[in-house]
Amino acid sequence: MANSAVRFLGYVSDEQVAELMGRARGFVCAAEEDFGIAVVEAQAAGCPVIAYRAGGALETVLDGETGIFFDEQTVESLADAAQRFERIPSTNFIPANLVRHARKFNREYFLRKFKEFVRFQE
Repeated sequence: MANSAVRFLGYVSDEQVAELMGRARGFVCAAEEDFGIAVVEAQAAGCPVIAYRAGGALETVLDGETGIFFDEQTVESLADAAQRFERIPSTNFIPANLVRHARKFNREYFLRKFKEFVRFQE
């Protein structure tokens, strides 16, 4: 059972997600994602990330600047990361810097990366 600090909201709109992320102390991504748009969305809302050190998070999270990593997909590793995160002053994660970093992953970024991939394959 979740404690009183956890609320299950069900479906929320994209606008509500952005607003909720903007108010959150942090966003946890415990999965290995190829890219992980939710991690970038959290940063775009000014919310730092606690992410599993694998996959797309390695490209989208700047350790200590836009979030922190944990190394194993275990409860213990995630709990350790959450404790480390709580010890970091919230002023270390400057929302404007998080937003600026997230903006790097726009449409032009994906077009450039795709073109680089295609050229590499030729």
